[in-house]
Amino acid sequence: MLYLLPQSTDVYFNLAAEEYLLKNFSDDIFLLWQNKPAVVVGKFQNILAEINSEYARQANIQLARRLTGGGAVYHDAGNLNFTFIENRNMPDFSLFARRMTGFLGSLGIDVEVDNRNALFLNGFKISGSAQCIHKDRVLFHGTLLFSSELEKLSMVLENKLVKYNDKAVQSVRNQVCNMQDFIPQKTDIANFKHILMQAFLQENPDAVLYQYSAHDIEEINRLKQEKYASWDWIFGRSPSYAFSKPIKLDNNMFEVSIKVTDGFINSVDFSGDGLQPDKAAQLSSILNGCRHDAATIKAKLLNSLAIPLWNSQELKQLAEIIA
Repeated sequence: MLYLLPQSTDVYFNLAAEEYLLKNFSDDIFLLWQNKPAVVVGKFQNILAEINSEYARQANIQLARRLTGGGAVYHDAGNLNFTFIENRNMPDFSLFARRMTGFLGSLGIDVEVDNRNALFLNGFKISGSAQCIHKDRVLFHGTLLFSSELEKLSMVLENKLVKYNDKAVQSVRNQVCNMQDFIPQKTDIANFKHILMQAFLQENPDAVLYQYSAHDIEEINRLKQEKYASWDWIFGRSPSYAFSKPIKLDNNMFEVSIKVTDGFINSVDFSGDGLQPDKAAQLSSILNGCRHDAATIKAKLLNSLAIPLWNSQELKQLAEIIA
């Protein structure tokens, strides 16, 4: 068995590394890793439905999509991620969760596992998990909230502004807490990471420390650029969805309904008395085929300031609210 303690805190590199290790190695592997502030959604989720995108932009929180299913999670320097990659023909994913409860139990942290293999401490969630299978290898990974900024977590994983109609996997919301508040002997996350790894090594004394080779890094970076850091993967892989939102423009109220497939707008409809039909038709023609992200929509509208019937001030206002 190999164990890794990656130094990178780049969420896209680390997610790419998991896939690379899963598909290109034959050894059993255990990793402990951390990221800069990021929201990581499951493979089958609509990322915009899971987050407060405006808050994410303001707080400089990166958005990412992982290889596995499940719900959205928040990463920061106070969160520790763990990954098991093993060769198994008949995987029992609960085994990995129970293994982690054993590690934590050795530290005096008494946690419980639910039917989704999430970990709970005193009734509060401290770890979400997800898994996937590639040929005869399985990957099981999860989060460990140690000293995360829970206010940021709550803010960025809450979207009350727009309701989406889709078939995407929905996150299961639970109250969360930090383990640091319950550990018998106070410590920081760096020491906790060290202690947790020592607990793993006691159970696996033959495990060997592995560090990425130059070839590994080159291949991981290639996968990062081609997939994990790409708009097509992060946003374009969201299942088709539709949403509606009210618009107020110069004291006129109307509603816009938008349908999106593969991340691109394919239908825009307006309703209500606050928008003339010919103006609505022009706006629809501008937005159809546009990427559904705020920056692209703003650019599209601001580059169309000279279209008939619309004045530049109206389009500038729309650019701020319609996305």
